[in-house]
Amino acid sequence: MTDVTRRRRFDALRSTGASWSGSLDEITFLRRLYDLDCLKSHDRRFTTAEDDIVQHRYNNPEDWEDDWVFGDDCFELADGADEVLLRFLAEMIHPAVRTDRGEVQRLPALGRVSQLRQA
Repeated sequence: MTDVTRRRRFDALRSTGASWSGSLDEITFLRRLYDLDCLKSHDRRFTTAEDDIVQHRYNNPEDWEDDWVFGDDCFELADGADEVLLRFLAEMIHPAVRTDRGEVQRLPALGRVSQLRQA
């Protein structure tokens, strides 16, 4: 998948105003895909990605933008393997994550996940 395609998908997701974590909190969502205790923190005060997320999204929620995860290199969404991004996008529309079917249909970047594989 090209960088342009990835950026367009992220822009499309941002334009919906829908939370990438659906009805789950961000840590619960990310734990479904990643071992947050094994991912290093970007903040030298913390040892794990989870500690970092708690500090910058829960304790100080204005530290990071709501779409922070798309650019965080720990999660490899912007520049990792296509499968990593596809798995993340598929998780975003999983019924355990997003219970509103109407919202799933309004997410343009996710409604065509199969097309992403061809990009």
